[in-house]
Amino acid sequence: MQLNRKNFLKLAAWSFSVFFFGLTLSIPTIKIRSRQKKIRLLLENINSGANLFDEVIIVKDLNMLRAYLRRCTHLGCPLNINSDGTLICPCHGSQFNLAGMAVTGPATKNLTELAIKIDPEKKFAEVEYELL
Repeated sequence: MQLNRKNFLKLAAWSFSVFFFGLTLSIPTIKIRSRQKKIRLLLENINSGANLFDEVIIVKDLNMLRAYLRRCTHLGCPLNINSDGTLICPCHGSQFNLAGMAVTGPATKNLTELAIKIDPEKKFAEVEYELL
């Protein structure tokens, strides 16, 4: 085979393809580990309004319970309770109402709501959540 310009480019393209295909096979897959967590609380210890726990916010309003991930949807900072009872991000000032809705920015997304399970005897509330 004569190595003219056309054959050289074909050979170079083929070699390039084989090299990068082999390279992609040798790159290890990166797995993001998530941490499944669970919090179990006595219902009698949950006060009206917002209740802050390590990674979870439990809101008790009348006889209704809601749970949210305690992370601002802007950059993930842990939320605190504002003096008026709303939730505030100490990093950039985003505020959320007790329904989990973003009230003031820079956050534009609502809080991540979590499912709450109440035991049959109505003594405990359990919330499972996942942290990345």
